[in-house]
Amino acid sequence: MEALQAFQDLLSMYLTGSGSGGGAQPSPTPSATPEASPSPVASATPASGADACVETLEVSNTIYPTWSGDCVTDRVPTNDAGVPGGTGAPRYARLYTFTLPQASTATITLTSEAAPDTYLYLLEGAGRDGAVLHQNDDIDTAGGNYGSRISESLPAGSYTIVATTYNTEQEGEFTLSVQISVDASTQ
Repeated sequence: MEALQAFQDLLSMYLTGSGSGGGAQPSPTPSATPEASPSPVASATPASGADACVETLEVSNTIYPTWSGDCVTDRVPTNDAGVPGGTGAPRYARLYTFTLPQASTATITLTSEAAPDTYLYLLEGAGRDGAVLHQNDDIDTAGGNYGSRISESLPAGSYTIVATTYNTEQEGEFTLSVQISVDASTQ
């Protein structure tokens, strides 16, 4: 209790300017609040308002994610004959954005043993609402390769890959490979 009283007395002397220092104490000079520096570790959760199903992808990379009901797309793919995939049920998807600093050729390959009939979209811009630039259902239908591949020369800019399946409600693992090579005309 004595320590609390001593602290209160010291605080009172400081605030009133009395005590051993005598006179009023100078007012503090306001200064700008320093901005917090960014954390060196990226957050595992997306920023407020961000789409948790859209991830940034390092180019020239191969990843092995999974499809599940937590991420869906409303895009309805069509096969090589123009026949749409099943409608009415959700189509599971994962979305990946990437940026090309200069004109490059992007080769994007999507395969899955769990859901062998995959489907790829390449959208303009970073996000799920961009215009469809390219799409692919099967690499080689006649040869029985129902994986998907888009290989296109693209100008510098941001793009989004929609990795999904031709059929609805397909869960499971898939492999997405993105290989970028700078176009010779821009070197």
